[in-house]
Amino acid sequence: MTAEQLASDTDSVVEFISDLLRRTDGVQRTIIANRLRRAIDEVSPPKAVEQPETIEPMPYEEAMVFRHTPITYGQYCGESWGDIPRQYLDWLVEVKRAEWRQLLRFLKSPLAPERYDDDE
Repeated sequence: MTAEQLASDTDSVVEFISDLLRRTDGVQRTIIANRLRRAIDEVSPPKAVEQPETIEPMPYEEAMVFRHTPITYGQYCGESWGDIPRQYLDWLVEVKRAEWRQLLRFLKSPLAPERYDDDE
């Protein structure tokens, strides 16, 4: 099969499915959409599994400096990182990790602000 034939066949299938969906109500449309998703998933390559980020421990000297660095936000603003309760630090890591993931996903979306221009 040539690329042109494949493209033509694909267009025909998409047109048929679009027409079918236009002629169905909400429940039927949902059933058809779910069946199509399952069929596509069966022939699609497996999705990459996100690997957890590996973070190396801070070297001793760097940790000594960091533990005396004041935190600049939140409940313990102004206190040194080394004086903040571990439970709060663990909570902060989880909250910020979720926010950063969400921010990174947003920046990849079409609704993210345009990149800044050096001329402005």
